[in-house]
Amino acid sequence: MGDKRRGVSGKTLRDIGEKRLIAEYIRPLFNPSGLNEGVGDDCALLTMSGDVCVCASTDRVPADLVSFKLGLINFRQLGQYLAVLNISDIAAAGGEPRALLLNLAFPPDFAVSDLNDLLLGAKEAGDHYGAPVLGGDLSDAVEINLVATSLGVIRKEQAIFRSGARPGNKVFCSDYLGITPTAFLHYLYRGGITRAELSPDQEALLTSNFRRPIARVCLGRQLASGGYCTAMMDVTDGVAQSFAEIAASSSVGIVLDAERLPIHHVSRALAAHYERDVVRVILGPGADFQLVGTLDPTHAAAAQLPGEVRLIGDVIEGSGVHLRSRNGDVDAFTPEGWNYYAESQQ
Repeated sequence: MGDKRRGVSGKTLRDIGEKRLIAEYIRPLFNPSGLNEGVGDDCALLTMSGDVCVCASTDRVPADLVSFKLGLINFRQLGQYLAVLNISDIAAAGGEPRALLLNLAFPPDFAVSDLNDLLLGAKEAGDHYGAPVLGGDLSDAVEINLVATSLGVIRKEQAIFRSGARPGNKVFCSDYLGITPTAFLHYLYRGGITRAELSPDQEALLTSNFRRPIARVCLGRQLASGGYCTAMMDVTDGVAQSFAEIAASSSVGIVLDAERLPIHHVSRALAAHYERDVVRVILGPGADFQLVGTLDPTHAAAAQLPGEVRLIGDVIEGSGVHLRSRNGDVDAFTPEGWNYYAESQQ
């Protein structure tokens, strides 16, 4: 009779992968009209009164989170990471975070002291961003399961989505890109090259997004209130992956200028040490919690951008992500990023 879990089509989740599941199954079912406010964007929006909306997002930290498995963070930092991961989605929509809900499950033999540390971390991060933990659920499980929901508010006309990029827009990012992918390159390296020795400052930089992740809430609010930001996401899957999702949602192409990407000298040094292309490294899988997106350069307010904003490319007619080299050649770039279930997941 076959395996009923495979369904009528005979396909499994591994056959399709997370991104196609969302695009071909989940979004058409729950958001067939393609509304910005519904399934498919960083936050769902619910209009309450007038033009004030509640923005809501939810995300899970996997039990095998790389930085936790490697011993780079403890349970308190894991709680902070869970909170910031969810608050960052509010920032990417341009909203103001207001609350967190925690949905946690643990095996019965899980240490109470570790649970307490995790809760303290989530509380510290939530309180810092004005999003206290208001409730949630605690249950039994065969492995650690960490889920949170973030709630915020925003005026509807200021909300920023993935789908607003238009040809002629400029592409932007905040701060340095690719610190987390650089950390993965170093800490997960299993090749024949001797592992690079890090100074204390380099170690602190590479672990910063794990131990002290930052949700760019203030910058998100600046970009939303400025009126010139047309599309935005936070980088939690990878830089190129995020731009690929903006391109797909907006039905445009995105060209990244390799010479204008803000790359830290530590990323350049480690890429050279491990004989890797630094641009491909920094555009790869990793959660930097930076904001990336597009803006309208003709808007009057765009003449005075926040200091963290770097212009790194252009929006064009077409599709996909492209890379412009120093000599001006433009070539298609295949993003590498988290894609759960898919065999090609990084």
